[in-house]
Amino acid sequence: MAQRSIGDDVMIRVPGEEWIPLNESYLMEGATYEWHLSRKRANDLRFANIPLTYQMVDDGLTGSIVTPFQSGEITFSVDDEEYRMYLYPDSRKMTETQYDQMLIEILQEAAVCFQYAGSTRTLEHSGFQRDMSWSQWQYIITTFSNLSLLMGKLVQRPLRVLHNRTEFVRRETVKSLSPQTERWLEQTYGKGNQEGVPEQLKTSIREENIDVYENRLIKSQLRQLEQLLLRYYECGYKEVETEANRLLARVRYWLSHTFLREVSELTGSRVITQVFRKHPTYKLIYQWFERLFRHGQLHVGFGYSIPLKNTFDLYEMWCYFQVMKSCRKSGLLQDTSSLYRIENDGIFLDLSVNHQSKVSLNNGWKLYFQRVYQGNSPLFFTYTHRMIPDIVLEGSKEMVVFDPKYRVPANLSNAIGEMHKYRDGILSKKSGSRAVREVYVMTPWQDGQYIPKFFNEDYQEQHRMGAIVMNPGEQQEWLDEWIRKKMTEL
Repeated sequence: MAQRSIGDDVMIRVPGEEWIPLNESYLMEGATYEWHLSRKRANDLRFANIPLTYQMVDDGLTGSIVTPFQSGEITFSVDDEEYRMYLYPDSRKMTETQYDQMLIEILQEAAVCFQYAGSTRTLEHSGFQRDMSWSQWQYIITTFSNLSLLMGKLVQRPLRVLHNRTEFVRRETVKSLSPQTERWLEQTYGKGNQEGVPEQLKTSIREENIDVYENRLIKSQLRQLEQLLLRYYECGYKEVETEANRLLARVRYWLSHTFLREVSELTGSRVITQVFRKHPTYKLIYQWFERLFRHGQLHVGFGYSIPLKNTFDLYEMWCYFQVMKSCRKSGLLQDTSSLYRIENDGIFLDLSVNHQSKVSLNNGWKLYFQRVYQGNSPLFFTYTHRMIPDIVLEGSKEMVVFDPKYRVPANLSNAIGEMHKYRDGILSKKSGSRAVREVYVMTPWQDGQYIPKFFNEDYQEQHRMGAIVMNPGEQQEWLDEWIRKKMTEL
């Protein structure tokens, strides 16, 4: 009989549900689980190499674990025994494509709303060319390492094809006759040739060739990247010039490599072949360049970089611009000047945490990002502690709070419960009454997930709070309708 493993001895469950063996479990990242070990004693219990605390019960040991917000292989170990399992990604977690989509939508809306900034300053003297942008530059410097890894793989194993080449060789160099050579001898000299083998034999040689369309297209894209980096190198911004020079040297190294020197220049139209659709390396390189040149149409950029790990910061900004977009579509925007900073290097989106960026609406209300409320605030104050709601629509007597939550726990009620601090803790300086009229959690939500009551319109109308779905790349119909209806009432 085979010896039992830890996967059989450990039972695991989501709190409140049925126990299942560890080796039959489907664990998700960023989740809480309860576990039970059917042993009376263990000197060293670890999950993901982190020691576990536990309680002793009648039939063994028990405790709880919180899985990290990172998918991949993970271990559960008891003393010298170890069980490996896979931690699956949370379906609510955003992908890099959604991250790029949020960047694009933020900067597109920022470019549209710039007309409400009231600026009359000419921007033609900027060191950046029209086909460059700060967002494109941030994309280059943050993802260039990925391109380097992909080019390293491509150089080691480029796409090759076999070509047949016919040539005449001296008969003493031929070691064996191929069927093609025998056929040529019969056709040329006849089947019963009595004069012997000729001095030169016609033979077919098969050789590998890397001069294929896919390699020519990548060489062309690297040429374009080289020209683009040359423009950044001459932009007049010292920090950008230094980094562009370093990246430019790397691109020229690839172009001078033996592999690409044997590839001819691209001519004719460009098409997406099956190699670019299915080959893992060629597909990712093609997508990298597609995203690169898409940024060239954006002329308003961030004045700072936003790392991919800080997706929650970008999600808050994206939600803010979605509210602004809905206000613009309803004809409410009046002044957006505080969102922009115009310098010699271009137009920068001056939107950051605790900056309290403000947009004025033509009905007297204001749209704030990271608005600060505390005990000595002039119009609205808090009687407990300092509060900084992410998005606030503020009038002279009341306000509405939107709170983006990129990572909402499985129990959405906890996130909704946190909103009570805004609804009950922010008061009007003039009357002393509650100032927050409504409060909503904004969260990315995928199709097929259970929609709780907080998304129901009847619940929201009754309690003046709830949750709304905000996914990048989708139309925000609920928000558009809410702005049209509520701002008229307010």
